[in-house]
Amino acid sequence: MVSAAGAQVAGKAAQVAAAVAEIEKAAREQLAKKAAQVDETVREVEKAARDKRDKLVRYSVELLKSEEAAIEALRAELAQAAGWAASKSDILRAGVRLFAEQKVEQMKELLAALAEAPKSKKKG
Repeated sequence: MVSAAGAQVAGKAAQVAAAVAEIEKAAREQLAKKAAQVDETVREVEKAARDKRDKLVRYSVELLKSEEAAIEALRAELAQAAGWAASKSDILRAGVRLFAEQKVEQMKELLAALAEAPKSKKKG
């Protein structure tokens, strides 16, 4: 009787192990698929950036004073370390490229961590 119960437990354990292995395999496949999609998106962005027809566009953004100060600090640090000064646009474009390489969950976390920007009052 004891050996029958032990065999039954061993059988259930084998079923659970097989189910766990199947779930892990499906998770790895799904992760690989998402990684391939992200890689494809990054390649498309990089290709668009290299494309000769890709032109600069004037784009206005609103930043907090602390964010502007951070950009200026980055510019100064780059100028001191590398010997050349990056423009504000260069720093923002590099940040956009790095952000585009993140997974959606990481993007959500980064966006949630941003300080709430007060709504600007339109003049006029």
